[in-house]
Amino acid sequence: MNRVLAIGLVLSVSGLAQPAEAPKPTAPATAPAPAAPAPAADLPAGIVAEGAKAERICTGHKFTEGPVWIASSATAGGGYLLFSDIPADTIFKWTPGGGGERGEGGELTKSKAEPWLSPSGNSNGLTLDTQGRLLIAQHAGSVSRRDKLAVPEVLAEKFEGKQLNSPNDLCVRSDGVIYFTDPPYGLRPPLGPEDRKKMLDFSGVYMLKPDGSLTVLIKDMPTPNGIALSPDEKTIYVADTSRGNARAYAVNADGTLGEGRPFAELKFESGPRAGKSAGADGVRVDEKGNVYIAASGGAWVFDPEGKKLGVIRIEGSATNLCFGGPDRKTLFITGGSSVWAVRTLVAGLPTPLPTPKK
Repeated sequence: MNRVLAIGLVLSVSGLAQPAEAPKPTAPATAPAPAAPAPAADLPAGIVAEGAKAERICTGHKFTEGPVWIASSATAGGGYLLFSDIPADTIFKWTPGGGGERGEGGELTKSKAEPWLSPSGNSNGLTLDTQGRLLIAQHAGSVSRRDKLAVPEVLAEKFEGKQLNSPNDLCVRSDGVIYFTDPPYGLRPPLGPEDRKKMLDFSGVYMLKPDGSLTVLIKDMPTPNGIALSPDEKTIYVADTSRGNARAYAVNADGTLGEGRPFAELKFESGPRAGKSAGADGVRVDEKGNVYIAASGGAWVFDPEGKKLGVIRIEGSATNLCFGGPDRKTLFITGGSSVWAVRTLVAGLPTPLPTPKK
């Protein structure tokens, strides 16, 4: 079987919800490894190896979202993963390495993810700024930044004097400009801290400049969600969950956006929900400009022109994704109570983005 994080390390997992006894490491496996799965009909060729399968690396959470890989030469595996559990109001940290427990099919079944920040403001999307500081989209109604052990600093919480809805996801241009989406999903529990009245009469996509100025760029999307830049930073992709699509916008030199164009449809193709939205959510881009969008069934992959290449499957619906590992060729996928990972053939864009070559 094509194993996750093929970097000569053994992934680890342990109990999460209760700090009681830590599970005992399992002895080296003596049973034969499970047979490689048959290739899925829609597995994206050239994106993952033939027969590749996403593997569950931790579970037992309430609703996972917003993963980001933090590179660290001091950590086995070259770094660690942070991800949000929105209803748990917690950011968790998952580190590869150690013993671990596996299910009958060989999958990792218990999490060694540990609480890293709680409360988190019902955090959703996570990314890094140009100085490597953590940026947090918080359903509590703000975008904040956390530097080392400091208390998160609020960067944006109001637009024209009105409280933001519930910042959902974000990305950063190489000059430090932050783009974030602000749908209404966190205005009530369990994805928000309390029932709040929607103060803005739109769901927006915003530009937050390093000087603190906040500009709304898109106001005509009912549910803007995942957001990501192309490798040359000339295009930004925004998922619209309720409409089941993603749009592409030209990025001007000053950071503002041009007219949007249809980029990809994410809708069920058959069955009782045919034609309905498949729940376009988080968005990421690889070095070749391919676009990965979390939705029902897993990570939907499109080429730079919007042609669907296939789906990297997980159980249930994917909510978000990111690239990580020392070579940025491990795709982490959040969804439901779990986090999944699969090795890719193409590296994801680094976080934060480097200055594009002229």
